[in-house]
Amino acid sequence: MDIFRFSKFIAVGMVNTLFGYALYTALILWGGWRPVAALALATCFGALFNYLTAARFVFAERGFGRLPFFLIAYVGIYGANMALLTLALTFWSSPLAAQLVALPFVAILSYATMSYWVFRRQDRA
Repeated sequence: MDIFRFSKFIAVGMVNTLFGYALYTALILWGGWRPVAALALATCFGALFNYLTAARFVFAERGFGRLPFFLIAYVGIYGANMALLTLALTFWSSPLAAQLVALPFVAILSYATMSYWVFRRQDRA
């Protein structure tokens, strides 16, 4: 594993996570949305923001050529996040706390998926 790239992924991921979590929180607290719906909308907006930042700053990818792969991966990551959120909600009554519990697992899955599938380079294959 490239530790420098992983460090950049974590830094960019923190910005992306704050963006998505802030939107999720706002939809629940101020919009009165249910957790599942809030997560869906936050994930949609977060996906585009995430692609623009991660592709450029972490994986040195320009343009939108890998966007279809990224979106497919995001659907899988969203499904995993939803499963973890649902599980966490059985232990924590707060949807905000439950999503915080799920986030580290989702971050690890994201890095692996982005590194080894979405932005995989032929020279690393």
